[in-house]
Amino acid sequence: MEDNRNDRNGTENLSPDQELQQQEPQQEPQQEPQLQEELPTDANEDFSEKKKSSLWLKIGGGLVAAAVIAAVIFGILANTTYALLSSAIKNTSQAAVSSEPVQLLKSVFTQGSVEVALDLENLLDQMFGIEVEGQVSAKYISNLKDSRAAFLLALNDGSSTLADATLHANKDAIVLESDILFGKTAYGIGLNDLSDNLESSIFNPYNDSYYALDDELYDSLVEMDPDITIERYSEYQKVLEEATDEALAVLLKSIDKNVGIERDSDTIQFVDTTSKVTVLSVSADDKEISIVLREMLEWMKDSEKVRLLMNKTADLMDDIGEDPEDFIDDFYDELSLMLEDFDDVADNLEDAEAEVHLKLYITKRGKELVKVEFEVDAYDERNQVEMVAGPSLRDVELISLSYRLSGDVYYPARYTLSYTVQENSKDFYSAKLQFRDNEDRSSASVTWDKKDGEFRIKADDSYTVKGTMLYEKNRLTIQIRNISDEWDSIKPGLTIILNKQDSTPAVPSYTDILEMEESDFEYLGEDIYENVEDFLYEIGDAAYWMFDLFY
Repeated sequence: MEDNRNDRNGTENLSPDQELQQQEPQQEPQQEPQLQEELPTDANEDFSEKKKSSLWLKIGGGLVAAAVIAAVIFGILANTTYALLSSAIKNTSQAAVSSEPVQLLKSVFTQGSVEVALDLENLLDQMFGIEVEGQVSAKYISNLKDSRAAFLLALNDGSSTLADATLHANKDAIVLESDILFGKTAYGIGLNDLSDNLESSIFNPYNDSYYALDDELYDSLVEMDPDITIERYSEYQKVLEEATDEALAVLLKSIDKNVGIERDSDTIQFVDTTSKVTVLSVSADDKEISIVLREMLEWMKDSEKVRLLMNKTADLMDDIGEDPEDFIDDFYDELSLMLEDFDDVADNLEDAEAEVHLKLYITKRGKELVKVEFEVDAYDERNQVEMVAGPSLRDVELISLSYRLSGDVYYPARYTLSYTVQENSKDFYSAKLQFRDNEDRSSASVTWDKKDGEFRIKADDSYTVKGTMLYEKNRLTIQIRNISDEWDSIKPGLTIILNKQDSTPAVPSYTDILEMEESDFEYLGEDIYENVEDFLYEIGDAAYWMFDLFY
C-alpha cells in the first residue's frame, strides 16, 4: 500500500494545513544603531553589556513569539479536521431530527398516540371464510414527561364497544382493567415497595406456592428499580455524547499522527441537486491500524469520560437487576486482556495484510455528512460499503446503501438498496425503491396525491397497494383499501392513525395481585376463562371454535 503519511522533514506529501506550518517567515535580528558620542572605557563596557543583553532579549522574545504563533497555528490546523467532522456529525444529526417525518414520530411516541384498526368481518371472511363481526383496534398512548403510558385494545361493532381492555403504566403502578376479563374490578402491581411486596407474595419461589416464579426472574424483579425517569436517560445521553466527542478527537489525533488525513474537493449529484463537498480520506496498512487501535484501547482504559459512561451504564443495568460492579469489572478486565495480548492482534493483522480505506464527504455549504465509503481488505478479500443520504436529511432526494464482497472469495456478493425521491412538491410526491441481490433486482414505486390523499404502492409490476393518506391538524391517517397481485385481491379495511398530541386515560383504583391469597388468585383465573368463553360464544360460533381449539 502506498504510504500516505506526511513527510515531516520536507514539503513533499504535506497536506495544505501542514504546508502552512512549514512556511513560517524567519525574522532577521535588526542591527543596533551606532552611537556617535564617545564614552569612557568603563561606560563603553557597561553599555556594551547592556546592548548584548537587550539584543538577546529581543532575539529570545522574537523566538518565543514565533514559537507561540506557530503553536497556535499548528493547534488550529490540527483541530480543523476534528472541528469539521464533529460539526458535520452534529449538523447531520440535527438535520435528521428536524425533518418532518422524524418530528412526527418523536411527538407520537413522547406525547401522542398510534392506533391500528382492522375490519375483522371483511378480512377473515375473505382469507379464511370465517364470519366474525366487528372491528378490532389497538392504541398506544404515551406521555413521557409525566412517565405515563397506556395500551388500549377494543372490539367494536359499529358505534358500540363489544369488549375492551386497557393497560395503564406510570411510576407508581401497572394496572389492567377490562369488563370482559374482570368485570368492574381492575388488577395491578404497585411499584412502590415492590421488593418487599414480592417477597411476601404468592410469587416468591421460597413461599412454596403453586404460582411461584422462576428463581432468576424473581431475583431480577426484586432487584429492579422502577424509578426510571426521563431525566436519568437525558443525563445518560449527555454523558454518552461527551465520551463520543472525546473518542472522536482522540481517534482523529491518532490517525493524523500515525497515518495522515488527506483533504480534497469534489461534487456529488443526487437527483435535482448537485453539492460541492470536502472529502476526508484515510488509508492505513496493518501496522498503522495496530498503532491506532492500541492507542484507542489505552485511551478507553484511562479516560475519565469513559469511566463515567460505564458508571452511568452500570446504574441503568442495576435498574433491571444486573450487578453494576460485575458489569464494570468485566469491561475493564476485557480491555486489560486485549492490551496484554495485543501483539497477537498485531500479528493477525500483519498475516492478513490488512488495509483500511475510508472516505467521508461533507457538504461545503451545510457542513453535513452525506456520503461514506468504507473498504476493508484482508486475506485477499475486499469488503466495500457505501452509504449516501442527501443533499440534506431535512429534505432527502436520495438514500442508498450498498455492500460488495470481492477478491479471492468463493461467492462474490453485491447488495444495493436505494430510495430516490423523484418529486416532492406541495401537491404531489413520488419516489422509487430499488433493491439488488447479486443479479436479482426488484423495485417499487410510491405515488401520493397530497390534495385528495390518494396513494399507491406498486411492487415489481405485480403487487399493488391502494389507499389514502391525509395529514391535518397534527394527525396522520392512513387507510389501506385494497391489496392485490396478478391473480387476487383483498380489502383489509386497515386504518393507521398517528396523533402528535393525545391524553392518557386516568388510572383506576385496583386490587394489587401481590397482596392476594393463592386461592383468590386461582378463582380469578377461573373467572377470566369463563368470562372470555361466554363472550366469544355470544359474538359468533367461529370465534368460540377458534378459542376452544387454541386453548
